[in-house]
Amino acid sequence: MLNSKIKVEEVQEVLDKAKPNKAVGTEDLFNEVLENPISCNVLHCLCHICFHNGIIPSVWNKSIVKPIPKSTEADPRVLLSSVVRARLEEGKSTFVCFVDFKKAFDCVN
Repeated sequence: MLNSKIKVEEVQEVLDKAKPNKAVGTEDLFNEVLENPISCNVLHCLCHICFHNGIIPSVWNKSIVKPIPKSTEADPRVLLSSVVRARLEEGKSTFVCFVDFKKAFDCVN
């Protein structure tokens, strides 16, 4: 099953499940742009090439990170917990990473 070829129907199923009005990634494409047969076929070919050759475009390894700056007036834990709570109520996946930049780097302004 894992080594079987990717089917056009599988790609179309993923595109159909993509939620509208979501933030774009590094490629600046909205999900709605991909909702057509031509895009589905192009993505199918791209996925097949990647799977067959065992390589993926390097841009797929990039992500967009939106830091929540620490404020001297507000407790960042309160802000973060409210963001996480709202996302959980909406049924959205949420991943959180804590980095203490003062300990991670020699100099932080």
